[in-house]
Amino acid sequence: MALGGHFVISGSLSLGDFAAFNSYIVILIFPIIIIGFMSTLIAQAAASYERIDSVLKATETADTGTFDKPLKGEISL
Repeated sequence: MALGGHFVISGSLSLGDFAAFNSYIVILIFPIIIIGFMSTLIAQAAASYERIDSVLKATETADTGTFDKPLKGEISL
């Protein structure tokens, strides 16, 4: 930026060319920044998937309860 400003002041680079150069730099760098953000989100999604997958594939345990007396079948209302 400082060197571009120097060239504009000295007259070897027009202000429009300097603005176009800065726009091209932004166009080139923006996808790299987005890839950086997306890589973080992809890593978080992969970790979440592993946790959810382990819960879904867990074996079910049978609840046996704590009542030890046999049922008699006597019901009263």
